[in-house]
Amino acid sequence: MPSARSELVAAASVAVEGSRVRAHTVVDPDEVYLAGHFPGLVVFPGVLFIDTLQQAVAAGFGDVRLVALRSVRFVAPVVAGDGFEVDAEVTEADGVLTARADCRRRSDGELTTRLHAEFERR
Repeated sequence: MPSARSELVAAASVAVEGSRVRAHTVVDPDEVYLAGHFPGLVVFPGVLFIDTLQQAVAAGFGDVRLVALRSVRFVAPVVAGDGFEVDAEVTEADGVLTARADCRRRSDGELTTRLHAEFERR
């Protein structure tokens, strides 16, 4: 199943260094997916952190699909106008790519999300 977000907003940049992938993006307050995602405080939807991780893994390892989300912890919000960076270490065993990632706000480096996900190549 293709990523819905990849049609809306792709990661601004992705860097791959061996088993480490990094992606960053800026949350545009005018994006349609933010409409009403909390009135009074526009918060980047958590599912899109997962999508950004998938984009980063795909940049480094080819087209992939999410097969398991082992854990996700949202610890601080990213709001409209903020940027964030995904920094993931990816390992492969038995055909499964395992990504452990931290997402941090670019403005202050604060941890916003921690993810542990598994992907397989398409």
